[in-house]
Amino acid sequence: MSGIASHLPQFEDVSRALFAGDASAFDACIAAWPGDVPAHPRWLARDAFGELTSLRSMTSASPSM
Repeated sequence: MSGIASHLPQFEDVSRALFAGDASAFDACIAAWPGDVPAHPRWLARDAFGELTSLRSMTSASPSM
């Protein structure tokens, strides 16, 4: 995540939300990131937030590596 987004706004807040298990804050922070950039952190965090349906639906398609 830091490789593609460390220069973006709220990157530190996204990291804090991830480690705190706060899916709502995580998603709110990455929502303003440009283009397809949010798709990769969502995919990486797909198992970090338990059974959160809203986040799961956003990660159904994994990005190409």
